[in-house]
Amino acid sequence: APQASFASFTVVDWASLLRQTSDLEFYRDKPVDVVGFITPDPVDPENIFYVSRFFVTCCVVDAQPAGVPVYLPGWSSTLSADQWVRVRGSFAATPSPASDQPLSVIPESVDPTEQPSEPYLF
Repeated sequence: APQASFASFTVVDWASLLRQTSDLEFYRDKPVDVVGFITPDPVDPENIFYVSRFFVTCCVVDAQPAGVPVYLPGWSSTLSADQWVRVRGSFAATPSPASDQPLSVIPESVDPTEQPSEPYLF
């Protein structure tokens, strides 16, 4: 895909790619700009959260979660679980030795935002 097309990727798009490859070279120079709600990482909740969304393939009853790991040590001192945020940054090898995530977004910014009028992705 052309480099510019990655700028419009959603949480679901990135989560799908992360399931396919953790090759850092694939993600190099691809900007991440996603909106979702915060879900603490169960393994390393002090350093990592997921920016998450539910995606729907047929109807709301079949909604499935998708998330992208974000490395932000101490995030819970200024943000909270279930809060909606916009995360901008790029992928890198996860710096935390406690994490089981090979890659995570290293954010340039994490800004609180309102829940989108359509919180589900299709």
